[in-house]
Amino acid sequence: MESYFCLVGGISTCWSYGEEAPRLAQPVQDCFSQFLGICFVIPPEAKGGIFGFSEFVQAFALLVLIFTVTGVRYQFRVDTAPIRLWLVSYCIAGAIGITALASDLWFSQRYPLPSFLSVQAYWQAFLGFSFLLLTLIWLWFAYIRPPKFGKRNAYAYTRAVYRHVMQGGESDLPVIADELGRSAKSIVAFASETNGAKSDKPSPENYARDLLLIIGNRRFCKHVAASAPYTAIALFRAVEENKSYHIPFFQFAAALSTEAILNKDSLLYHEEAGFYSGYLGYTRPFTNSVYGSFPFIEALASNGNSPLDIDLEVRWNFDSQQLEAYTRAVLTTFKSALANDYFYENSTPLNRAFDVIQSSCSDLYRIDEGITQVEKSEILAKLRAVVRFVNNLIKAMEDAGIKQTVLRRHNESWKWHKDFYDVVADLIFEIIGSASSVKTSDFDNWSVQHNYLWSAIFNWDSSPTRKIITFKVRRLLYDEIKSLRTLPNFQNAKYFGFCLNVLGLKVGEKRDHRRHEYQLRKAVIAFATENYLSLRDRQPKVAAAVLMGTISFDDSTRQLVKTYAEGLDLVAPTEKLDLLPPSAS
Repeated sequence: MESYFCLVGGISTCWSYGEEAPRLAQPVQDCFSQFLGICFVIPPEAKGGIFGFSEFVQAFALLVLIFTVTGVRYQFRVDTAPIRLWLVSYCIAGAIGITALASDLWFSQRYPLPSFLSVQAYWQAFLGFSFLLLTLIWLWFAYIRPPKFGKRNAYAYTRAVYRHVMQGGESDLPVIADELGRSAKSIVAFASETNGAKSDKPSPENYARDLLLIIGNRRFCKHVAASAPYTAIALFRAVEENKSYHIPFFQFAAALSTEAILNKDSLLYHEEAGFYSGYLGYTRPFTNSVYGSFPFIEALASNGNSPLDIDLEVRWNFDSQQLEAYTRAVLTTFKSALANDYFYENSTPLNRAFDVIQSSCSDLYRIDEGITQVEKSEILAKLRAVVRFVNNLIKAMEDAGIKQTVLRRHNESWKWHKDFYDVVADLIFEIIGSASSVKTSDFDNWSVQHNYLWSAIFNWDSSPTRKIITFKVRRLLYDEIKSLRTLPNFQNAKYFGFCLNVLGLKVGEKRDHRRHEYQLRKAVIAFATENYLSLRDRQPKVAAAVLMGTISFDDSTRQLVKTYAEGLDLVAPTEKLDLLPPSAS
């Protein structure tokens, strides 16, 4: 005995069941016509449905609205998808819309259909599922798994970044800068595969190299430094991990460093110290990533510029805060050099960085010009930053351990064999030269030359490193002063005057002075005693340049006189130095 279970629709289909396995029965409804063995039937009248054309229009309009107002981030992700998502979406949406419209028309007019396509609910379920799949594809690339730079989207990714960088939208570039962070490793990995070789053939490797050149734009780097420091950290770490020093990265490194220093709200300024900045001050992720690998800095400098190479116009206009941030960056690289046992060779990026720091004191002469108190405070703040940097260098070298060095350079050939002791000593020597341009007789001269500079460098610290460096500084100063005998000029005259001003005109007892300066004091005073009158006869203008601060020459007694502040005394105390006549010297 058999029973039947039937579904009533455009065509009635029945299944029989009983003692035997279920089997499909013959349709109950007769065919309207047949063509090529296919039975065409008249579908039932349309009565709404699951997903018709009206539902498609509403859903599609909502989808377009959502992806229009989501902003540049999700548009960028769609643009860089490994498939042509806009074209695919256009074709699929068009097909769904046309099919939905046609099905609604077909079923409403009850045109003949093949028997297996005569149920409208099946059509609408298929169309609804297709539209849902299209939506899920968009959500996948826009939210769930945003695309990264790779083989399948290398051209699209580079083109999208290039377009945004070229247009330079102030609201768009921070988003693009942040998006690049996820692709940092893959960009560097592909760029590294070329091994420095250049080719015009389109390939993911060449697109990666082009992308690194594109982001070297300073306008783009400004937004990386301000809004996307993680991208910079990720790129630098990827290059360091792969040791990919040959890729075109130096433009981005130099531009990023410049913009990070210019922007006082960048992460570089929030990594000053853990006591003030908390966790970021202790870990210093940005500073250590950008400036913390000395081999990387050296490799970048050999290719062009390193992060320590700041644009000339920018560094000439450093204020004290920017100079302080730059010295912290240089100190980070210097410590990395010490950690890599790079001590005896000449470092191009560090030498250039020391020149930048030293030149920041070149405007000390303006104190003599009667500038405003605000301008004077700024100049002195920069001097304090430089002196603090020098002391940090000495401490870093002391912490790294004492290295062998040559205390005295016996001839000119030794200048090509400098170590870091010599480099720091040269830096101090140049800073003294800048400070010696302050010749005013008021307290500013003593404050700059003695309080801010001399006593801060030649302090009571008796560490071996400071002893070595101050010894070298003393030799540099005395060698410069001795050249007055053979080649008197304003350069060596100002060093002579600086030493007389900060050391005084009396030798005194050894126990009364710091050990670092006593020997120099004794030598400078002896040189002045023997040679000043002779210099005055031969080069009176040069001899006059020696006089600075409160040191003067008494014509009547032929003595050098240093006048101190009156304080509570009725008459200002003085020191006098008797000079030997030229014939006696």
